[in-house]
Amino acid sequence: MNPYILGITGTMGAGKSTATRIFEKLGAIRISADELARFYTSHESPIKNELVEIFGDSVLDPTGTPDRKFISSVVFQNKEKLQALTEIIHPRVRQKALDIIQMSPGEAFIAWEVPLLFESGTYKFCTGTLCVWIDTELAKERVIQRDGITEEEFRNRIKNQMDIKEKMKRSEFLIENNGTELNLEIQCRELFTQINRKRGIS
Repeated sequence: MNPYILGITGTMGAGKSTATRIFEKLGAIRISADELARFYTSHESPIKNELVEIFGDSVLDPTGTPDRKFISSVVFQNKEKLQALTEIIHPRVRQKALDIIQMSPGEAFIAWEVPLLFESGTYKFCTGTLCVWIDTELAKERVIQRDGITEEEFRNRIKNQMDIKEKMKRSEFLIENNGTELNLEIQCRELFTQINRKRGIS
């Protein structure tokens, strides 16, 4: 038996991370592409030189640590720099995730959160795919409140991602999260049970 790898994507602000943590609580091994990617914009980042080549010296703060806010402000307005950043970080993040999966037991359920699941081609490594979605206006409210950004910044971010309708069309499973966290947990639990039942795991 091989691990079941559920690639999780969806609308920005839809609750992808919350859903992934719910799966972890149910017994899944949780992998977050965003959490793995943060290493590459930390003080220990092995790609500082590449970041300077893309963004200039201003990308590093006085301590030599990549400035995440500066990077975000640039890439969400400049598709070329976003592409360049993606090309150096995504392969490394994917390999770290695949290393975790390779070390996992055969009966494992992997909940792998990848915001750019389809854009990056990571879906090809997954057994199944899940899109967590909410209404755009609700997503905007949540992200603005969570990240302290403007409506314009939200629009810039979302236009750099695949349209949610296309993500939904490509995904095997859908979870709508316009309601409460309890409702989200119920849906995650049902899907977790459904998938494991098909795998012969009770």
